[in-house]
Amino acid sequence: MDMPERILRILNRRPVDKVVWQPSLSYWFSVNKVAALNPATCPVEIKRYVPDDLMGLDPIALYTAIKGSIRYPHECLNLPSFYEQAKPGSGIERSYRTNEAGEHVSAVKTPVGMVSSKQKLGFPIEHPVKNIEDLDVIEYILDQTEYCFNPFIFDAASEAIETLGVVQTYNFRSPYQRCVIEFLGLATTTKFLRKYPDRMDRFMERLEAWDKNAYQVILASPLQVVSFGENIHAKVAPPPIFERYHLPYYTEHARWIHEKGKLCHAHFDGDLKDLLPFFPELPFDGIEAITFKPQGDVTMAEVHDAMGSKVLLDGIPSIYFLPQYSDEQLLDCARAVLDTFYPRVILGISDELCPTMEGRKLRLVGDLVESYKS
Repeated sequence: MDMPERILRILNRRPVDKVVWQPSLSYWFSVNKVAALNPATCPVEIKRYVPDDLMGLDPIALYTAIKGSIRYPHECLNLPSFYEQAKPGSGIERSYRTNEAGEHVSAVKTPVGMVSSKQKLGFPIEHPVKNIEDLDVIEYILDQTEYCFNPFIFDAASEAIETLGVVQTYNFRSPYQRCVIEFLGLATTTKFLRKYPDRMDRFMERLEAWDKNAYQVILASPLQVVSFGENIHAKVAPPPIFERYHLPYYTEHARWIHEKGKLCHAHFDGDLKDLLPFFPELPFDGIEAITFKPQGDVTMAEVHDAMGSKVLLDGIPSIYFLPQYSDEQLLDCARAVLDTFYPRVILGISDELCPTMEGRKLRLVGDLVESYKS
């Protein structure tokens, strides 16, 4: 049984011969510039996080070395199978600059107005929608944006990870999550839902209409596994919000995906205790990045009981890769995840390996997975 077959069988809840180890390493890899490192010249502070035997490796060689599998080639290999582009004659102009504070400022000028946003160190500090009129600009941008599939890049990604995985991709979030994370931020979304409920309902409907058209592209592609890259946190999407905005969206979209013979999972990486009662209703084949205690607020037993037959993707809290946690603590946790969820598990890091975490521990988990017997 090869790696692609093993992954698809797990997501289909069918028997497999061994565990899959599929950690997300892109953040750690890029910040530490792992591919460019040389043990002879590497700064001492980086040696704490990147062992000599992993320095200079490209992503394919790295995952091979740790006995791992690649989930998202658009992340770790920069091979995005899907992309957005403005329609001809849209009149949309984009500009980018870095200000004196080191903030990356993006501005989008359209025939109906302009919006701008700021990021620093990869994190948003200012969202594009600051007043209710800015929604008109976002709607115009959406109306003038096409969602596209590139079969050549998809084929290149498939070939690149041929023995290491199945091409998967997260495309865009559900409307409420897009409001909170991309367009308005949590505070403005919450305020506008209370102050301008009708306008926000119309905005959500416009997001859903764009989403439905874009999903036709996804469904027509050869992509076998669709990820809902939601970043769910119960404090951001509490039960009343989750029941109103998320469950209907998931139910409809998962039905489209399954009708095409594809599989799907969703990214739930925040506190989840308040949302566990909804887990039996979730229509996904798996749930990704659930973070157990002590980093998250749920236990393995609680999640196991709520998941039903769904597959767990990831499961090792990332804090165990910090220097203050011993190898034994990491391996005890990894074994507990496998003992609790195998065979319905694709082992990984919840959520990802951060730059100041110990890369040498990746091999330890790879060796455990290689020898694991249920």
